[in-house]
Amino acid sequence: MKTNNPGKILLVDDKAENLFALEVILSSEHYICVKANSGTEALKILLQQQDFSIILMDVQMPEMDGFETAELIRGIETLKHIPIIFLTASMDSHVHIFKGYKAGAVDYMIKPFSPEILKAKVAVFAELYKKNYELLRQKEEMERLIRDLTNQKRIENELIERKNIAEKATQKAEESANLKDAFLSIISHEIRTPLNAILGFSNVLLKGKLGATEKEYVGIVKTAGENLLTIINDTIDMSMIEAGTMTFTENNFSIREIFQKINIMFEEKAEEKNLALLFTIDKDVQDILVGDQTRLIQIINNLISNAIKFTEKGTINVRVRVFKNENSLLEFSVTDTGIGISADNLDTIFNRFKQVEDHNNRKHGGLGLGLAIAKRLVDIQGGAMTVESKLNEGSTFAFSIPFKK
Repeated sequence: MKTNNPGKILLVDDKAENLFALEVILSSEHYICVKANSGTEALKILLQQQDFSIILMDVQMPEMDGFETAELIRGIETLKHIPIIFLTASMDSHVHIFKGYKAGAVDYMIKPFSPEILKAKVAVFAELYKKNYELLRQKEEMERLIRDLTNQKRIENELIERKNIAEKATQKAEESANLKDAFLSIISHEIRTPLNAILGFSNVLLKGKLGATEKEYVGIVKTAGENLLTIINDTIDMSMIEAGTMTFTENNFSIREIFQKINIMFEEKAEEKNLALLFTIDKDVQDILVGDQTRLIQIINNLISNAIKFTEKGTINVRVRVFKNENSLLEFSVTDTGIGISADNLDTIFNRFKQVEDHNNRKHGGLGLGLAIAKRLVDIQGGAMTVESKLNEGSTFAFSIPFKK
């Protein structure tokens, strides 16, 4: 059963004019807006009404500010999953930024903000809440149907048929729910939160007094973060890849420059685990090629990140060579000396939300999306990805993509 409810939004601000302005901006989308003029009033409302799609909250409020209010909300089991976006007039202080994310915010918006950007962000969470509501209603309806059919013994054949249909529908609903949960987790925590923090800290550092080398490094960090945010917009909805609507650009790029940037991005993580991170370019590889360097960087980043995560000692070797004596077809490979993959898991290693063992998921974290996205990006560009691995010895992930000269 579907709902036409566009979603409820809790607006929290101690100034009536700000609440009115937010309500006017969101009125065109027909959201149900509930207003609170303090953190205390917001908590009272939330204890009575828990069906909010999102909370828009001012940071600076008397008596109890946005940070304190957010921490109290996160401490209540039935409320901790409601996403919170902070509204603030300033986020110049990195301490201020860190405190907000630690309190539980999924994003910041700086006043004065763009009404269109605000509506776009709210629309994402409203749609997620709506889909979750519909899935729960469908599950309740299917459970009721099964109970009714069980009681109707005189139509046993029909009961069996409908029960099978209901079980398949329940499985599909659970898969959709899992995808929705993973999507929300990526947006609110796994990707959006750390990337916004990276960009925020990068901006703070760039405004400070840095030497030329330091500014170059911070600039690379900022550029990498911006590239990832761009990539996220294309990869977050896996259905775009399935439907074949993913877009790619063609620009001149240097393989050596790409390897230098990736090395800078990962050298600190490798050093933290005492791993040797090596980059090798065969002599017959042409340096300047034409293709989508952003997608290439994303694929290699995913493979290196995965290698570092599952390697405790030894070496990670990133190599590019001409594949099968064809100058336009290059093979990139990432070889590690990590825990390896058992033969039973090799066939499913590129599945979405898949990690080789449950205990690895608990130990290393993550959603298991990196390898799935990397392989699909390679496939769409007319390439292929393979994996070779031995348990407790290491793995080699290799992919080939045809690039133009």
